[in-house]
Amino acid sequence: MFRIFLLLGSNLDDRVSSLRAAADLIHSDVGGIERVSSIYESEPWGYTSKNHFLNQLVIANTALSPKSVLGKIHYIENQLGRKRINNGFTDRTIDIDILFYGNKLVNSRDLAIPHPSIENRLFALYPLSELANDFIHPKSQKTIGTLLSECTDTTRVVKIAEA
Repeated sequence: MFRIFLLLGSNLDDRVSSLRAAADLIHSDVGGIERVSSIYESEPWGYTSKNHFLNQLVIANTALSPKSVLGKIHYIENQLGRKRINNGFTDRTIDIDILFYGNKLVNSRDLAIPHPSIENRLFALYPLSELANDFIHPKSQKTIGTLLSECTDTTRVVKIAEA
């Protein structure tokens, strides 16, 4: 079994329901959920939109390979109404990113683990810090707490609901 860290995000429709539905489907299709973070609201990162995101971290245990987890995640996103656009960031009903897959390093055409740019995204670091502050990023060899303290991202992130 591998411990995986998945970041959920939604900025369209009923955002809280989308996060809950994604977590339920992850539990049934990917692996048992160990912990779930509080919900954080954040400004869009990398593009402009009037719709703010809700983000939540899910830690789960899976026997699936990284590529199989990615396939399941894409299926879940499609089930929940995600419209995938290849030309950059956009509003979405649900987004699920694999942040970490144990301590594995994966770098293929379709998948990079750890997820690139975690250290530059407060919306990922806040929920990570809540659940796994001492987890060591397998590439940078820094703890999540250290990455959070060094982050230069200036987007506003606010905890809106406790776990």
